Amino acid sequence: MKKYLIFSLAFLILLTGCDFNYKVKIDTSSKEDDEIVEEEEKIEEKVEHQGKKSSKDEPLKINEVGLASKYSVKEEKYDDVDVKVVENKKIDFDNEDVKKYIEKENVEIESKSGYKLIMTTIDVTLVDFKTESFGSDVEVNTEILDEKSNPIVVNGVKQFIDAYAIDKGNGKFEGETGTLKIVYQIPNDVNSYMIKLGAVGNTQAYIKLSL
Repeated sequence: MKKYLIFSLAFLILLTGCDFNYKVKIDTSSKEDDEIVEEEEKIEEKVEHQGKKSSKDEPLKINEVGLASKYSVKEEKYDDVDVKVVENKKIDFDNEDVKKYIEKENVEIESKSGYKLIMTTIDVTLVDFKTESFGSDVEVNTEILDEKSNPIVVNGVKQFIDAYAIDKGNGKFEGETGTLKIVYQIPNDVNSYMIKLGAVGNTQAYIKLSL
């Protein structure tokens, strides 16, 4: 009987590596737990709207974030995106971005006498905006108006200002920010005016600009 006990004790010591405090570690985690953690991390990383609504009476300023509507091909409806004008300046027709656009698109931007060429650079964030698998551009409808949000008038005639999206920031996905560059011509004597972003009948951002 003693030999049996001695043998059993020796066998037990051999199994535990002489560590009488040996503990068995059991992994109690599960695939479901891992998926929950990953989902919580995704929720924490979700981009939220920073923009605020604006109007012709309460327009935004440069570097202020607003809300504008953009059509989602994926959802087949208009959704709001964040927009922020980050730069607004007078440029020449030999500007590199303009030259690349004209060459790539095979279009002509005619220089108008008595007008100056302006480039407005806008950051557009696709907040909660669903895209196709190849992404989306960040172009939004654009309208150039006077500082009271009316058509610019020259010699008593209302002017329709053509705006060209020379850089649409292609290939962006939900939550990402792209750069939209717009060029247009306004009369030389106009130094304060308004740009309106977004589709008619949906959310539009009113941004007052000056040169």
